[in-house]
Amino acid sequence: TANHTHYTQDSPGSSNLDNNGSPALDQCALVSSPSAPCDIQTTPSLCQSYQVLQSTDPLPLKERLETVRLAALRSKFVDTALSVSAQQLLTKRLTEDSPTTRAYKHAQLAFVEWAEEHSVSLTDFQATDLVNFLSDIKSRRNLHYNTLKTWRSGVLRFHRNQTNMANDLVIQAFFTALCSAAEPIPIHRP
Repeated sequence: TANHTHYTQDSPGSSNLDNNGSPALDQCALVSSPSAPCDIQTTPSLCQSYQVLQSTDPLPLKERLETVRLAALRSKFVDTALSVSAQQLLTKRLTEDSPTTRAYKHAQLAFVEWAEEHSVSLTDFQATDLVNFLSDIKSRRNLHYNTLKTWRSGVLRFHRNQTNMANDLVIQAFFTALCSAAEPIPIHRP
């Protein structure tokens, strides 16, 4: 429909990314390609094919994950009743360079990679998926309880129903268990 916006990244590359369960990601080219132009006026469904980073020279992993991260954040409001200007305004807040966005970026990139490995949707994942991701990250990186809370907030920015997901009982139970198992932080120096 005409309410959809189209975002592209200007760097070439390729990827064997899965759909990640997002219709908007499934229908939109994340990187502009001279061989397959995507014009919102002529292709109402954002783009007619899933041409994510298609060329013979693959992007480095970090750049590819960043491209998918931005596309997932932008696709959060696509296919909603929001006007194009409202979608752009809400998307800008999620993608602008701010201290909060920078704090969430590491968590979001790690989640994009994890979601790709586990075939999990970036915008419609389940609470169990988030708990599995945080548990995996905690065991691999030995992150502190408060850091995991920041990572939870960063990953929740992807979800279409962020508020309900944040209040999910499984997620709350996970953090309650973490809090009770965490060692107390010393308030005095030795």
